[in-house]
Amino acid sequence: MKFSSKETPLAPMQKEVTSMVIKPGLALLAGFVVFLLLVQTSGAEPPLCYGFLAYRVPCEGGTAIAAGAATAGLGGLALFLIGRRR
Repeated sequence: MKFSSKETPLAPMQKEVTSMVIKPGLALLAGFVVFLLLVQTSGAEPPLCYGFLAYRVPCEGGTAIAAGAATAGLGGLALFLIGRRR
């Protein structure tokens, strides 16, 4: 049995492995971006805390961590549901 260069027996597996690496990476990247946008970088006194791009953010550090984790989780779930086969 001859295979052309485009139809190798490993091609479907390679696409699947690439997809398994890229999708979680995109979800983690989105979560990290949200974390960076919400993390407090200046203004240590509670009513006025500023973020990475000099806008007001919540002064609690847990908010940035929770929002980043939630974004990564929801993004990963959305990519999983979009990519699954029926």
